[in-house]
Amino acid sequence: MSEIYIGPIALEALVSFDTRAEDSACPYTFLAFPTQLVGEHGIPTNPDAEAYIAAVQSEGVPVGIWTRSPVEGTAYAAVDQEQISSLHQAIKRLTGRGQFTSEFAAELCDRLFQSERSK
Repeated sequence: MSEIYIGPIALEALVSFDTRAEDSACPYTFLAFPTQLVGEHGIPTNPDAEAYIAAVQSEGVPVGIWTRSPVEGTAYAAVDQEQISSLHQAIKRLTGRGQFTSEFAAELCDRLFQSERSK
């Protein structure tokens, strides 16, 4: 069994979707979180979100953080359209090893947005 990677996110490997979005290139998103949780270096400050993104990244998938999405107040972890299959395979490996459940991203998104709304 391979070692479980929980972070940190490799900043030097992040893809910049904010500049690509200006050129009408829309990334494929796999985790949403409130923009209020975007901290230094443009990554989420929530440790579960960072661990999930870092784990996907450690599987060799080029990940980016999209902070200037068309949805107000929402930032996303995303991949290029060409990486969708690689993303799905990486998530399948991570869930297969028991690192995350198949519902982890959806449940984390719900929890993060509910927490922000309650403030």
